[in-house]
Amino acid sequence: MMSVKSLSLQNRENDQQDMLPFENEIVHLEVPEAKLKTWQEIVDLSAELIEVPAGVVTRVHNHDDDNDEIEVFISSNTVGNPFRQGLMDKMKGTLCGRVSDTGEQLLVPNALKDQEWDRNPNIGSNDLIAYLGLPLYWPSGKPFGTICVFDNKENNFSLRQQKFLRKLQQTILLDLALIANMHELEITKRALGELNKELAEKSLVLKRQSEELKVAKELAEMALDMKSQFLTTMSHELRTPLNAILGFSQLMQGSKKNPLTSKQKDFVSRIHSSGEYLLALINDILDLSTIEAGKVVFSLEKVAANYLFEHCEELVAPMASEYGISIDFQEPDASLSLFCDFTRVKQVLLNLCRNGIKYNHQNGRLDIWADQLDVKTTRITVKDTGMGIPEDQHEKFFEAFNRLGTGDSMIEGTGIGMAISKKLVENMNGNLSFISKVGTGSEFYVDFPAG
Repeated sequence: MMSVKSLSLQNRENDQQDMLPFENEIVHLEVPEAKLKTWQEIVDLSAELIEVPAGVVTRVHNHDDDNDEIEVFISSNTVGNPFRQGLMDKMKGTLCGRVSDTGEQLLVPNALKDQEWDRNPNIGSNDLIAYLGLPLYWPSGKPFGTICVFDNKENNFSLRQQKFLRKLQQTILLDLALIANMHELEITKRALGELNKELAEKSLVLKRQSEELKVAKELAEMALDMKSQFLTTMSHELRTPLNAILGFSQLMQGSKKNPLTSKQKDFVSRIHSSGEYLLALINDILDLSTIEAGKVVFSLEKVAANYLFEHCEELVAPMASEYGISIDFQEPDASLSLFCDFTRVKQVLLNLCRNGIKYNHQNGRLDIWADQLDVKTTRITVKDTGMGIPEDQHEKFFEAFNRLGTGDSMIEGTGIGMAISKKLVENMNGNLSFISKVGTGSEFYVDFPAG
């Protein structure tokens, strides 16, 4: 009997306590036509390059009982593919149902030789006996479905083929994140519309404020028009409207002369928190996509380590104080320098420090120092006394959108920062690595050519 190979792919980010009200609507979202065309190309490519007769993207339909179904959402245009778009099947007892339920990769080399799957109706009737599938899910962790390939002959699917399918999976996961964020943006737009209506009604009573409210309404509508283009253009100018919304919401929350009602405060609070989350996610996604596209321009120069530390300490110290963390930037030797882009290395060091503070224990420590590793290399070390990273998760640490089991905690984060830091360092001819032990803490090493 040949056993099923099941490999853990990725911990889902599923922070129920921080989940916004519209998260429950995510699973019912429609996929835009442009994305459907892209996914069709992805599925066709998966079948062609893995050399199998069938490639499929499925979608889950939940009915809150044992009758959950799974739909053939996209099917490859390949000879011998029996799966047609729109085909529905029960989730329970199916290969794709198993992948969607467990959130893990599933590899079945030959279902006819496997006791668990040899009587599955989808196997014998379609002459497809080998299967490789990966889960697809929304950013909240709710399942979307699977991306999978089928073969009509025994197939162990090489590591190269598995890696290729994972790359296609990551492309669709990013699309799902963008679709979800567009939905959140629309919800925010509706909330702002309701707030504007209430402000307009209040302006009839507060005549002295009517002109100010009119101007604020026009500015908010201008910001909304800019925001509506966000996920379709993905340009850097889209950060502007989000910053405007955050500024206006802070002004509204802090107004003593015209305090908001309880309901208005609730709206404004939701707008502000949603804006901060979206802005952080947008910045990270834009950074990551720009870096991966090779469009980031680096200005490499000699940077004094003490100059870098001085700038970072000013920015990190307030956060350390807020979290109750003792922080020590040990002053480097005046002659110690590194060859890098100052702005980008500062971004990396700030990210490491902020992570060391967020994931630390109460009254913990964070130590930062620099030394000459050898004649050609300068090393910056960031050491914390935090929770540590399990050894079995070290390899996944720099994966984008992978929070390594912290998704259900109260700690905020997008799971992209370390992936960005890793790529930035490598693009500056450096190396980012770490050692970590659960319960003791972590040490991160950033190595750059000596200046």
